Amino acid sequence: FFESIGHSSPLRSVLGSLLQLVLTYAGSSCILGLVAEVRRLVVFIKTRNGTSIALYSVSARGETLNVFLHDDAVYGLSVSPVNDNVFASSSDDGRVLIWDTREPPHGEPFCLANYPSAFHSVMFNPAEPRLLATANSKEGVGLWDIRKPRTSLLRYGGSMSLQSAMSVRFNSAGTQLLALRRRLPPVLYELHSRLPSFQFDNQGYFNSCTMKSCCFAGDEDQVR
Repeated sequence: FFESIGHSSPLRSVLGSLLQLVLTYAGSSCILGLVAEVRRLVVFIKTRNGTSIALYSVSARGETLNVFLHDDAVYGLSVSPVNDNVFASSSDDGRVLIWDTREPPHGEPFCLANYPSAFHSVMFNPAEPRLLATANSKEGVGLWDIRKPRTSLLRYGGSMSLQSAMSVRFNSAGTQLLALRRRLPPVLYELHSRLPSFQFDNQGYFNSCTMKSCCFAGDEDQVR
């Protein structure tokens, strides 16, 4: 692949820097998100101690732009679909925080949610960016409005809303959510319905302990 893009290509240089970051942090941290901006690629990386997020500019030779701290391990990150300077993070400290990279890193971030149990995943709705979905280790899958912090709009699951959840993703239209739960089948929800529209039950799938993630795929989100 690298040979196909030419030795002097700017893309080759950026991808080379990104690969170096991946190799540098492999095994001790992970890439949580990418933002492509004019003349640079910004990478969100969970730092070695797992409790903070480092913001790197790949095209500026791996320059560290900022570091954002949680009190415990960081599990998920989602960049706003309308503003690349804003992102949400979910953590083992039971908080979902909204950050603005233009603000000083030592400032207090906006707290969207604060539970006693860990948030394993967070995602902005791609069509309605005021809405976010979360997966919590005890409270299950929730829908939040950034205008009404600390109170969920919707708890998915109906009478079984208190389910351990580890991952949640919107489809590209923002009308459906796909979620992974512990010891239960993956589940599909319509945005404004508490009850599942479909459960992907299979005798060979039983997720009891390992952390997994999920996503939609295909040109019409037909693959899950």
